[in-house]
Amino acid sequence: MSDPGPTPTATPEAQLTAPSQLRLEGVSVRYGETTVLHEISLDVREGEFVTLLGPSGCGKTSLLRTVSGFLSPSTGRILLREEDVTAVPPHKRPVNMVFQRPTLFPHLDVYGNIAFGLRLAGLKKEEIASRVHESLRLVRLTGLEDRRSNELSGGQLQRVVMARALVNRPDVLLLDEPLSALDLKVRLQMEEELRRVHRESGVTFLYVTHDQGEALSMSDRIVVLEAGRVEQIGSPNEIYQRPTSSFVASFVGGANVLPVTVAEEAGARTARFVDGSPAPTPAIDLPPGPANLVVRSEEIEVSTIAGGLAATVVDMAYRGAWVALHLDVPAVGVEVRADVPARTARNLTVGSAVWLSWDAEAGSLLAPEDSTPETA
Repeated sequence: MSDPGPTPTATPEAQLTAPSQLRLEGVSVRYGETTVLHEISLDVREGEFVTLLGPSGCGKTSLLRTVSGFLSPSTGRILLREEDVTAVPPHKRPVNMVFQRPTLFPHLDVYGNIAFGLRLAGLKKEEIASRVHESLRLVRLTGLEDRRSNELSGGQLQRVVMARALVNRPDVLLLDEPLSALDLKVRLQMEEELRRVHRESGVTFLYVTHDQGEALSMSDRIVVLEAGRVEQIGSPNEIYQRPTSSFVASFVGGANVLPVTVAEEAGARTARFVDGSPAPTPAIDLPPGPANLVVRSEEIEVSTIAGGLAATVVDMAYRGAWVALHLDVPAVGVEVRADVPARTARNLTVGSAVWLSWDAEAGSLLAPEDSTPETA
């Protein structure tokens, strides 16, 4: 009897108790004297969609290549389904990789490209046909079996690559910025397709991107990396709404990170900006001293009526339904960004005097020394 294939992804609640599919234990990678990954620990559960997010050069692709076996860790272990595969060569690991730019064998049609690995594995013709057609259905390319790569669009090419990777039924599918070479419209369509393919296939995804929008829209959990270290691990909502470091706050969603000073005044703790004016903050549980106030740009209200923090518009960027305002705020000492509805900015120009305010509970306070790296 043939393998019935993967089962659909479990619900988020079920994923919380799902067995570990991939575990990294203190993985470090060094190139000569340079350490590119610093003791990374991560537990990915069966059926999860986990994204490695961070700027260029932070170690995302190095971590993916280490999981695939193309890089050997200097320290630590890699386990797949609780089996130590640290020393197992890439072709013997139950993982497949989808790269940034789709590459197909030009002398083979779509069917031949998808079936290539199965033929190498020696599967019977009937089993190969069953799996190839199952994969084509999954990526919605049924009927295109006979096309060559030069007859496919960019989105179709990437779908064929996905089908070729999934047809071998890997324990973990590794995706290295697979959408970055596509134009915006196709990229958004492919985001939807990836979410659907993940749900329907039940395969564990480990996805690399530097695009915050991709990470927030597709992931069950996000691992934010910076300089080879884990800054924060959490759900998209946790990463966006409750960043644990100034780097995460500013990188994911571009929050304002405003310097303040926490002081003990009349038995209560208050926060003040650099000019001494009070800063709207939630309840303060930090000790007296320097701190950072994180406020999302969409939480800031901008008014031409006096009241709040005085500011001057120094730049405006029209984004369709909203306008990004860059504001000089003397009381704060750093430039502030506010995203406001286009109608609110209708009468504003560069040089306009405005006043800023926000709900105290919309902000969060972070210690100036950001929290230590996380594991999960």
